[in-house]
Amino acid sequence: MFLRPLLREQAVDSACHLYLNKGKKRKVSELLKRTETSGLLVLKDGSIVSENYYRGNRQCQRNLSMSVSKSFMSSLIGFALQDGKIKSVDEPVTNYLPQLRDSGL
Repeated sequence: MFLRPLLREQAVDSACHLYLNKGKKRKVSELLKRTETSGLLVLKDGSIVSENYYRGNRQCQRNLSMSVSKSFMSSLIGFALQDGKIKSVDEPVTNYLPQLRDSGL
């Protein structure tokens, strides 16, 4: 699903969070309900601007993340490569976390 943020000056009701999807304005609350979202964290300029939990979830509750964690880690690795913090994805992880050397991981 392709999502594009709705600019504030375009919002019809500033109290209602909206986004554009395929040229249509949609409510974020409807997306969260439809996708059975358990939590949503919004960052802006490196700071948390919104943090909400749904479906009985709480901040300290653990959830299965499945493929989300892999996608998140691949993004972080991409940033580290771009910034020169990691030289190559072909390097062993123990170059960066030597404590894992004898761990079997």
